[in-house]
Amino acid sequence: MTATAAKSSKQQMRKAARSQRTEYVEYLIQVTSWEYYYSLRTGDPKSAWDKEVFDELANLSFRGNLITPKLPQIERVLMEFSAKAGMLRQPIEDIRPKIGSVCRHGDELSAYVFIPEERMAELLTIAQSERVKVISSSAISFGMAPPSFTT
Repeated sequence: MTATAAKSSKQQMRKAARSQRTEYVEYLIQVTSWEYYYSLRTGDPKSAWDKEVFDELANLSFRGNLITPKLPQIERVLMEFSAKAGMLRQPIEDIRPKIGSVCRHGDELSAYVFIPEERMAELLTIAQSERVKVISSSAISFGMAPPSFTT
């Protein structure tokens, strides 16, 4: 390999490494309200989607105002936490799993985050106390970092 080709190859590797860096954006949400939704339904034996006799959904939603980052034309945030069974017992894999998503709907930012089923009761208790004032979460290019609550 010539010196020029080796130099070019090293430059390409450095450029690829730079492009794979993960960007973190911290979101701070001032909570104004919350809601809890629970559903239990029977599974349909004819459905390809239903694998068990019962299916339940537990969802804890917080609404609030975006404190940071300052985004043009976005002031409101809806952050939904959905309980996921078996999340804490999943084996580690080669890639970091996604636990949520963030998207924009008009002037509102919406975040959907899976949390371990075992933690839903704890979070619901905290929400019922009306002491949740700020939620902090970091969105990253391949998922969301676990949110934290400030009371």
